Amino acid sequence: MTTVSGFRGFLFFPVLLLFAASPLRAAEIPSGNTPRDYDLAQNFPNPFNPSTVIRYAIPVRSHVLLTVHNLIGQVVATLVNGDQEAGFHEIRFQALSLSSGVYLYRLEAGKYVQTRKLTLIR
Repeated sequence: MTTVSGFRGFLFFPVLLLFAASPLRAAEIPSGNTPRDYDLAQNFPNPFNPSTVIRYAIPVRSHVLLTVHNLIGQVVATLVNGDQEAGFHEIRFQALSLSSGVYLYRLEAGKYVQTRKLTLIR
C-alpha cells in the first residue's frame, strides 16, 4: 500500500480542531441554570462568513455591553446594550456590511471585561 507521509494525520487534524474549538465545553457548564463565573466564549465558527454565534455567561443580573471593534478600536457593531438576567446567553452576529478581516469582540458586564478575536472571510 502506497501512502503519502502524514496524509492520514491530515485527514483527522480538522476533526480534532473542530472539537477543540467548541464554544462551551461540557466541563464549563454548571449543573444549575446559573453560571458560577463570568465567561466570554470563542465565537463559532471562526473564521466565519457571514454570521457567527457568540456565547457568554453572567452569574448575576448585570448591565451587559457586547461590542465588535475593528483593529484600530472603532466600534463597528453594538450587539447588546442593556440589563440581562444571570445565565447563559448567545447572540448571532451578522457581519453583512463588514469587509474581510480580523475584528475584536468585547464583553463588559459588571466589573468583568473580556475581549476575543474573530475573523471574517468573504
